[in-house]
Order: sequence, then structure tokens, then C-alpha cells
Amino acid sequence: MAMTLKTKNKVLAQKRFNNSFPDGFGDVRECYVDEWIAQYRSNIVAQQLDPKSKDKYLIQAETFVNLFKGRVRKISEFRHEHIIEFQNYLIGKGYSPSTIAGYDRGLKKMFTVASALEYVRKSPMAKIKVGKMAQRQVFFKPPEIIKILDVAKKDNYSSALVLFFLQTGFRIQEVVDSRWENLNHANKTITVVGKGKKLRRQKIPGLAYDAIMKFQGKWPTIFGKSQKRLYSYLKKILNEAGVQGSPHTFRDTYATYSIKVMPPSTLRDRMGHASLIQTDKYTHAMNGDVPTEVMKYFEDWKTDN
Repeated sequence: MAMTLKTKNKVLAQKRFNNSFPDGFGDVRECYVDEWIAQYRSNIVAQQLDPKSKDKYLIQAETFVNLFKGRVRKISEFRHEHIIEFQNYLIGKGYSPSTIAGYDRGLKKMFTVASALEYVRKSPMAKIKVGKMAQRQVFFKPPEIIKILDVAKKDNYSSALVLFFLQTGFRIQEVVDSRWENLNHANKTITVVGKGKKLRRQKIPGLAYDAIMKFQGKWPTIFGKSQKRLYSYLKKILNEAGVQGSPHTFRDTYATYSIKVMPPSTLRDRMGHASLIQTDKYTHAMNGDVPTEVMKYFEDWKTDN
């Protein structure tokens, strides 16, 4: 059905407005931060909430706003980057993952109210996955790691693939895209393209490096397979080992064990996380000691250059 002239003009007007604020934000109505807290308080008080919830939402909002006092003048000036900085601030204060997730929910509510009052066009919380930290992390247990490694010993390719996943924590697409030309043999590091096309250089631990060198240069990429074929190959190894999981389980396993011996900031850089909030979720994923025969795969980080 053809659009009427009125509809076309409305669409064009919306496009022009969106182009004025390419990052998704913009002043619809002006509201300074000091004024905002008073308005938000009035809004919360008027809502059908229990007194405890009202106090919690107000404390969370005031804590967030006060952190940026003097730097952010209007509610519409808050960006995604401010949310990340606030989360890192909470981590630095020693707050638990569940408490930080609660602050995320509080900020989501605050910016939802701000959007409804037309003080922001889009919430800076839009890209934040609220409550994700409270989810249980799935990772391979020590006996499962041993089973997978035993099955992978059947040939050099399988062994190299498992060790590479296990010791780098790379996403499957990062493994697929890993190329020989991006490997620095002098310090055993490789440059990979992560999410958002961001480049990062990471150390390849000795066991994984020695394993892939057994078929150096056979293909332009280290493993010479598409994502679909590599996924199927790795799943076949897991099935033979009788272990449930996926390529991403290797990534979670790497982070879960590495956080026991590696500074969170180092692990954040290695994982390609945008914030420590993403890394901190692995802190409490596993309790207890890990057998030396398993832990040795995650202790090579101190040799980074």
C-alpha cells in the first residue's frame, strides 16, 4: 500500500530528527540533573510501590547522579559510557554482583521514567543486559576437562583446537578468523578482531602455541575451517568425551579458572570485555580447589609480554 503524503512527511521528519542525534540521545525537554532528582523523587513517591522499594530506587539514582556531579549537567547528557563507569565504580567499592545487578535495574527504571517525561529519547541503559550477572555460569568441571583433553589427543588437529579454545578464551568467530599472518612468533601473541571490530593482542600459552605449530601455514587461517564446520568438529569431540557444552563453554571455562589466578583487569582485556562488570560475574562461579593437572592450563598468563 502506497504511503500518503502526510505519512511520507512524518517519516522524513523522524529521519531528520534521528540524524540530528546519531547516538540515540537528544534533548526533547531540558532538565538539569539537580532538578531531575527532585522530579524523580516526586514520580517515585506517586507510584504504587512499597516504601522500601521507593527508598532503594531513590538511593540508587542519587548515587549514580552524584558520581558525575560537575561533569554532567543535564539528564539527556548521560551516555552508555557513564553506565559502564558507574558499574566499575561499584566493583571498586566491593559490591557483590547481585547488588550491582540491582543498581542496573534501578537505573533502568530511572531512565524509563526520564524517557516517559521526554527528557531523553533513548535510555543509556538500552545496551545493558540487566540481571545477567545473577545467571549461573556454565563451565567445564575438572573431570570434564580431563575427558575432553583425552579424546582430543587422538590427533594433532583436535589437540590443538581444544587447547587453543581452552587457553585463549576466544569466541568461536575469533578462532575461525585467527590467521598465521597475525601471529607474532617472537612473543607468541596473536592479534584478533573481537566484537565491534575491535582489535586486541593476546598471548597464546605455550601448550596451545606448540600444538598449532605442528601444522603451521597449512591454511591461511590457523584452523582452516568455517564457523559451521569448526563448531561441528568441536561438538563431535565433546560428544565423544560424553560432555555437554559448546564452543562458548570453553570461553566461560577459561574465564572461570583464570579469575582464580589472574587480576580481573587482565582477564577483562584478554576476554575483550567492555567493562569489569562483565568479568566480575566469573568471580563466584566456582568454589574450592582445582587439581594441579587442570590448573596448569590457566597459569601461563604471567609470561605475557
